[in-house]
Amino acid sequence: MNSPVAKQPTLAAASSSAPAAVFGEDLDGRHSGDFLRLQRLLEHAGGFQLVFAGCLSFAYRQALIDRIDVRHPSAVIVDLVPLAGPSAVLDELRRIGPQHNPIHLVGVEAWLRQAGPEALHALNYRRESLAADVPNTLVLWLDPGTIATVASEAPDLWAWRAAVLDFSHPPAERLAVHRGSIFLGSAERAQRERRLAEIGDYLRSIGEPGGPDAGLMLEASDIEQSLGRSEAALAHAKAAGAAFREIDDRRSAAVAVGRIADILASRGQLDEALALHEQRLPVAERLGDIDSLAHIRYSMAALRLQRGEHDSGGVQRIHDDLVAAFAISRQLGRPDFIGGIGQLLAQVLAMGGAREEARDVLTLAEAALARLDDAAGLAQVRALRETIGAS
Repeated sequence: MNSPVAKQPTLAAASSSAPAAVFGEDLDGRHSGDFLRLQRLLEHAGGFQLVFAGCLSFAYRQALIDRIDVRHPSAVIVDLVPLAGPSAVLDELRRIGPQHNPIHLVGVEAWLRQAGPEALHALNYRRESLAADVPNTLVLWLDPGTIATVASEAPDLWAWRAAVLDFSHPPAERLAVHRGSIFLGSAERAQRERRLAEIGDYLRSIGEPGGPDAGLMLEASDIEQSLGRSEAALAHAKAAGAAFREIDDRRSAAVAVGRIADILASRGQLDEALALHEQRLPVAERLGDIDSLAHIRYSMAALRLQRGEHDSGGVQRIHDDLVAAFAISRQLGRPDFIGGIGQLLAQVLAMGGAREEARDVLTLAEAALARLDDAAGLAQVRALRETIGAS
C-alpha cells in the first residue's frame, strides 16, 4: 500500500505484493506464534470472526498488515476516525461486503476519544447485527490498554472474540548501519510527522506516561532519528528506558539503552556509546537475548574500529566480536544482520590477510541483501569484493 489508511473514502485496498518492511522492521521472532495463529484463523474463516491484535508501533503494525495481505490480497483497511459513530461503522462494514477478507480496523483509539465510551456500549448492544451483517474476519489493531477497555465496556462483544494476539513488544534490535540518515520524500516525511503528532497528543492526554506507553516513546525516538533530530530522539529513548524499568521489563529497557547508544554514536560520542553497549552485554547474556547479543557485539566492534583500536593492538577483539555476531545472525536467519555484519567482518578479515574467507563472508552477505532487495547494500558488497580482490 502506498499509505497506511485512506481517509476519503475510508476503505483502502490491500497491496497484492509484499513491500519492503516499514522502517526496516521485520517480523519479531517473539511474535511468530501469534502471527501463525492469525494466518490459520484467516485461512479457515467461514464467516464472522473478531480478532483483537495488540500493537504499539504504527510502523510495525503496517509491516504485519503487509505480510498478512500477501496471502489475502482482497483485504482492506478501514480507518475509523472519519466515521461519526457506531451506526456509521456498521454501515461502512456492510458496504464492504463479503468479498474483502480480512478487514483491518485501525484508528480505534482516536475514534473512541471522539465518540466516547458509549460507542462501545452501542456496539455491545448491536453485536448480533454486526455478526449477521458482516461475514468477514475483523482484525482490530489496538494498543493493549484499549483491549482492556473493550473487554470491560463491551463484555458481550468481547465474549465473541476468536483470538487476542500480542504484537506489542518493542521491535527487535536493528543494526545501527541500517538506521542512518536517509532521504525522505515529502509524503513520507509528512506521514512520519503525523505519526509523531499522534503519539505526542496521546502521551499528553494521559498526563504522566508510564510503563505501558514505553513502546510508543521508543517508536517516537526512531521516527525523530529518521528525521535527523537526534536531540529529540535521545530524549524519547531515555524516557522509554525509565518507563520500561517501571514495569521491570529488563529486556526492553536494555533495548532502549541500545537505541541511546546508537544515537550517541551517530553524534560522534563514541566513548559514551561504547560504554553503554558494554553495560548491556552482561544483561543480554543473563536474559539469553541472542538478538540483542548480535547487535551489541557488532556495535562494539564498529565503535572500536571508529576509535582506531585496530591500529593499537585491538584487532583480535574486534574480529572475535564480529565473528560471534555473524554466527548469531546466521542462527537467527536475519538477512539484515547477515548483510550488515558480513560487510564489516569481511573488511576485518581482509585486514588480517584472510582474503578468501572474507570473500566467502561477502557471498553470504550479498545473498542476504538480495533477499532484502537492498540495492545500496549490494553495491557496497560488490565494491568491497573488488577492493579485496585488488589487495
